[in-house]
Amino acid sequence: MHLFILGLLLFPCFSSIEHAMAQISPIETISRDLDSITVYGSRLASSALTEGKDIQILSKETIATFAASSLDELLHHIAGVNVTTRNGFGAQADIGIRGSTFAQILVLVDGQRINDPLTGHFNSYLSLPLEQIHQVEVIKGPSSASFGADAVGGVIAITTSNYHNYRLLAMQSSRKAIRDKMTGNKDYSYQMSSKIGSFGSQMLYSNLALNSGTATTDAYAELTRIDGPSYANPNYLAIDSAPPNYRSFYNQERAGISQSYHWNSGWSQYVRLGYDRREFNAKYFYTNSSYDESVEEVERYWGQLSTRKEIGNWGLEVDGMIQQTMDLLDFNPNFSPNEHTTTQAQFHSALSSLSDSKLDYSVGIQALHKNIQSTDRGNHDRTGFASYVMLRESWELNEANYPQFITLNLSLRADYDPSYQLKFIPQVSAKWLHRWGILQSSAGKAIRAADFTELFVSHNLDVISSGRNLGNADLQAEESFAYDVSYETPEIDLRLAPIRVQYRTSYFARESNRLIDYVYTSAKEIEGNFNLDENGFYFFPQNVNRAYSYGVEQHISIAFSSSETLSAKPTQTSIHHVKVPKRNTGIAANLDIGYTFIRTKVDGPVVSKYLLQHPRQQLTTQFRLKNRGLGLHLQMRYLMVNEEFGNTEFFHVSSPQTWLDTKLTYQNRGNVFDLGHSLRTKWSFEIRNLLDREYQQILGAKLPGRWISLGFSISRSKQ
Repeated sequence: MHLFILGLLLFPCFSSIEHAMAQISPIETISRDLDSITVYGSRLASSALTEGKDIQILSKETIATFAASSLDELLHHIAGVNVTTRNGFGAQADIGIRGSTFAQILVLVDGQRINDPLTGHFNSYLSLPLEQIHQVEVIKGPSSASFGADAVGGVIAITTSNYHNYRLLAMQSSRKAIRDKMTGNKDYSYQMSSKIGSFGSQMLYSNLALNSGTATTDAYAELTRIDGPSYANPNYLAIDSAPPNYRSFYNQERAGISQSYHWNSGWSQYVRLGYDRREFNAKYFYTNSSYDESVEEVERYWGQLSTRKEIGNWGLEVDGMIQQTMDLLDFNPNFSPNEHTTTQAQFHSALSSLSDSKLDYSVGIQALHKNIQSTDRGNHDRTGFASYVMLRESWELNEANYPQFITLNLSLRADYDPSYQLKFIPQVSAKWLHRWGILQSSAGKAIRAADFTELFVSHNLDVISSGRNLGNADLQAEESFAYDVSYETPEIDLRLAPIRVQYRTSYFARESNRLIDYVYTSAKEIEGNFNLDENGFYFFPQNVNRAYSYGVEQHISIAFSSSETLSAKPTQTSIHHVKVPKRNTGIAANLDIGYTFIRTKVDGPVVSKYLLQHPRQQLTTQFRLKNRGLGLHLQMRYLMVNEEFGNTEFFHVSSPQTWLDTKLTYQNRGNVFDLGHSLRTKWSFEIRNLLDREYQQILGAKLPGRWISLGFSISRSKQ
């Protein structure tokens, strides 16, 4: 909070710099640059200029600079995003936004939800590697009006490179240029990379993309093997089945193929198929039972189809997906393993305006079916339906010396689900672009129904040992209302040095009713015909009466460029869209500092499992340095865990936690036989947890110490 007050005090100083030694970018330049940034995490075609919600965008070039190999490792460093990691190699992580639980966010891949109906713990499971990603959008605040249930804290919208090309055809301004480029260039590209490192880690990745002129086909495969660190087993001697040591291993295979096809009639289609299989040590991932010797295997199949057709001034979109996940959890060799198969299918259709008027609108319908077949949860299914309407109007006020741009977004959704019947979900957001910066705000309602694990976990087991999770079939759906307001300064170019500075601050708040969380409960207080230890305690999900979360985010970005690159187009058009220059003949450096303060108040003295899992304070720092083909990235996280979460008789989470990672890269590009093809080689050297700290962030799941890796890749592309 002190940093927030300091930021408010310093802001007038930044404003006064303009006349003394700085120059603020003209509003025409700012609006043009923001309008060039496409936002895919919206049902209505948007750009960073017209979208009123608080969105942070990571480009493909920025993602490549991170010392990260999984989605959770990437999101660690985003202000306002709280990530609780198990295992540490990408096996599993809980992702929250602005104090939400892991079950209160929605993850989209190419516009389709991948949240698993079994549990929110699987939300970070992607059937594609980071190399396939074109853009990641972190949409903060409620988004249920656009995408339905679960989008309470926000949305993680992931766009792949092939889907990016497909979506661009929906924009009238770029459709002809892109089609001409595709039909006139038949070519291929590929990438092969490998990485070896500590803990017996080995990673292999390959990718091949073909452009036939009317279709682009992209295929990939990735293999990961990590032995993991070895730990002494605290259950040894106490439990007969417990070995003296255990390894936090992680193995993964994933592959996929996608194709975008375009007709000259204004019709285009996109299809993606994906496969992911991962096996890992899951000891203490979900329980603190002394019998926990868990090993888990998760296998997922994914299919997606989308088609778009231009009909006059309208654009018709029809898309759908189907996802099947098979989970095998072997809790203890002496017990029968739990087996679950979930299937999720979605249909969506929307009709949107394509005219160049200042009023844009879209109407759509959606159907979502969820099914589970489980040895310990039983067999269940649920089908929901929804319709929505979205409106956006923009105004350009060209007053003398004070041009302004204003946009207003309105959404309303009617959503039906058997667990909460029919609900109406409104949402509003607005943005005001002025020469002195950007002011924006949003407010809306969100809803979330309990997943199959919260409802039915352990219901079919004959004996349930103390310390395990036990489902509650009487849970009601959560409801919440949230709002936020943020201000971002324009980019300030200091005249006395080749430095650009930008500052952003946000305030957010969310009030929730009937929040669902696991509460450590005595068996004597649990009703039902369960085989419980009468003297035992269980994690029993309940509806917490009310909870109120509020907080502040602050972000300052400082960019430096040598005189050789100072006159080039700025690498950053918004503090929430940082790009790394693709080519640079001089030195370029970026320093990004983010600070988040979150406070959650819960009615009553409830000791819960996940509600207070988010850090109370989080400081993230990223420093990037690039000179020609050499790049250096330093990233730091400082977390202060909630005292209510870290100091209980069954949780032992250390606080504060300091994480320091670094990545050094060298890239060489050359022309192949003067054929116009670029062959690029790249070396990388990474150190995760440079300080070699021993931490855990949930239950007893320990995270690995210092992890060193060396990587090499070779790729070919058209220049």
